[in-house]
Amino acid sequence: MEQYQFYTINNLAWCTNENVGVELKKQLALHGFRCFELSATNIVDASSFVRELVTHLPCDPDYYEFHDEQEVNWAAVEDSLFGGLTQEESNVAIFWYFAERLIEQYLNLIFQSIDILFSIARSRNFAIKIFFVGKGPNFDPW
Repeated sequence: MEQYQFYTINNLAWCTNENVGVELKKQLALHGFRCFELSATNIVDASSFVRELVTHLPCDPDYYEFHDEQEVNWAAVEDSLFGGLTQEESNVAIFWYFAERLIEQYLNLIFQSIDILFSIARSRNFAIKIFFVGKGPNFDPW
């Protein structure tokens, strides 16, 4: 696999700019990764953050707690994602676009979701890579 430069959180997740493109996804697919795409464009609070996760990643059972007035049930989110992701027969790569909004406003939710996703990956012994794709000084050009 070609070497890319990323800002990284202990090799768990990377921040990079919009030039990630199709080529990285192709390379990851060649190395046994299934790629998922998420977007931060509609995130306005913790509930919409979780909605993006559970709508675009495999879940089993489905997660239905989308009431904005409720606190997020992170244990239910983890159970749902665990059930869905452990049925995957490949490694997982997540591309989260427009991530500058996440980093500026929802960093605590990013850390919470990274913790959950990597806990699931460790328990099933598969690789997971998260690419936060955005614009600005936090997203290094290649």
